Amino acid sequence: MRKNILELSFVLMSSLLLAACGSQTPASSAPSSSTATSSSASSAAATSSLSSTPVSSSLVSSSSATPLLKEKVVQWYQTATVHSSGSLYFEDALPGVPFMTLESARELLVATGQASSSTFDITTSTQNQVVTWTREKANGSQVVFDFAGKTVTFSAFEAFSAMPYASTSLDPVSLAQRDSSNNALFINHDAAKSALNHSAETLRLKLSDYTIPMVYEGNEGYIPLQFFSDFFASQTLGILLYNGSSVFVLSSGALGEMSNLFYSTGAKSRSADLIDYNYHELCLALDVYYGLKDQHGITDFDSYLTGCGLKDELLSSDAAVASGALMELSNWHFEDFHSGFISPSSYAGVDSVKSTSSPDMIAQGKAFSLYRNTRIASLGKTPDSYSEQGDTAFVTFDHFTALAADYYTTPVTEVPKIDADAYANSPDTFAVVTYAHKQITRTGSPIKNVVIDLSCNGGGALDALAYISGWLMDEDILDVKSTASGIRAENYYQVDTNLDKAFDQNDKISDKQLYCLISPNSFSCGNYLPSMLKIRQKATLIGQTSGGGGCMVKPLSTADGTLFQISGNMSMVVAHNGSFVDIDQGMEPDYRLGDPASFYDRVSLAQDIDAGVYGRITTK
Repeated sequence: MRKNILELSFVLMSSLLLAACGSQTPASSAPSSSTATSSSASSAAATSSLSSTPVSSSLVSSSSATPLLKEKVVQWYQTATVHSSGSLYFEDALPGVPFMTLESARELLVATGQASSSTFDITTSTQNQVVTWTREKANGSQVVFDFAGKTVTFSAFEAFSAMPYASTSLDPVSLAQRDSSNNALFINHDAAKSALNHSAETLRLKLSDYTIPMVYEGNEGYIPLQFFSDFFASQTLGILLYNGSSVFVLSSGALGEMSNLFYSTGAKSRSADLIDYNYHELCLALDVYYGLKDQHGITDFDSYLTGCGLKDELLSSDAAVASGALMELSNWHFEDFHSGFISPSSYAGVDSVKSTSSPDMIAQGKAFSLYRNTRIASLGKTPDSYSEQGDTAFVTFDHFTALAADYYTTPVTEVPKIDADAYANSPDTFAVVTYAHKQITRTGSPIKNVVIDLSCNGGGALDALAYISGWLMDEDILDVKSTASGIRAENYYQVDTNLDKAFDQNDKISDKQLYCLISPNSFSCGNYLPSMLKIRQKATLIGQTSGGGGCMVKPLSTADGTLFQISGNMSMVVAHNGSFVDIDQGMEPDYRLGDPASFYDRVSLAQDIDAGVYGRITTK
């Protein structure tokens, strides 16, 4: 019996993972074993192979006259109440490692892709235990599963999971709404201007070197569920978790309301095959995805984890010890603020790991509290996101928050207020921008200067970043590089901020004198926006050095159900003078402010701006 995974009654991933240049979180982690080497291919594309010296004798499965796999029907959950049946497969030699068929995996990806674009498709062909997936003609990228050679090869890693509306394979903006007449809404992806600036490398994953099994039998290919989650699902539909009983599909990177259900199986021991597979799959995922390997001096994660003294803990028979090691890796060793330990393995139990933070992370938290408390003392707990002082407008928001409502039919009529909860993602950035634009461009408006206050902004959604950068600058460009494939891209957009469905100069305030308030709390997108403004000479930065953070957040899971996130392979950069400028360490202000109280003295800031204390940019 085979139950099609697409029998799942829910609409697959209607809320796809938003690409996030996300907010700071407690940490992340991940162990690994491998070395990355590059070699030139005879074709135009180079080949990057990820492999490592095998560190165990775990079975690498192959086709066999005797069936290796046995089917098990389990529940697949999207929410605690929305679920349906689907099949997993198990091998006697690997009882703790669930597999899924390639065909079910393909169908799941196609259903998810077509929920966003009807033209998304993946076709399949098979010859001599080699299965090839090919995207629709306009995309054309392929994945080749070689079951005899134990390799999975991507012709263009990021391109394979890119949506048809994407300007390039590294387009980080997921918002692509259109009305009934096919007019773009809010953001238009400009594929004509966008371009890749570096040829893609073929990425070959040598699964046998990581002792990761592949099975081909009965004219069907099978891959581990966790491998599918890491290299396919996490790129499009979300993260898959297996607790030994059911599969959980997470679109947000966290269990949320499904936590009780996920941990209801109780703490239990991990089988030896699961311990081994869990470690090596984790190593492979980190070798491919972790975006700050060079900064940390990491050549491969197996060596790194051995050197950190964490490998033995990650291979412990006690799942709580292994989850604790993952927490330590992320919170104390990575310490990059995008990385974050989320929750322990279902085998360890919900309360098995106490998350702790390094001194640097604690200091960052104190700095955030300092600026936020100072602002509260000056402007109150829920300050207006838009205010005016003479001819100077102040636009304040603490998160780059994705679109939350249809402002074409229900325009924002009252000034959005900053939420009293420092971690609440409200108001959404689209509401802030559309309201501010209406005020700044109103008939008789006195506004000549606009200050964007990012002093308490910890980052967020790249859709929101594209929207506000298109409002502030004539050219809306998000530059991205991939540490996994080596490619770089310039992604162009237009935005509609006056909500007339025309993407033109009337949607911009680039004719105003622009200033940006930054502090050590200006992290991720809160660091990228001022970096773009300064490098492109569009605004004057005032305050303290921003907090850095150039990589996009990559949520991941492990085979035993531990959740975490890392600084991923997609990194935000700024193209300038023919090169791509790394902004991970933050951006220096043009003019420094010492006392945090001076950030929120709107009267003095407006007076100093009018007096020319902070200079004026004369080129647009």
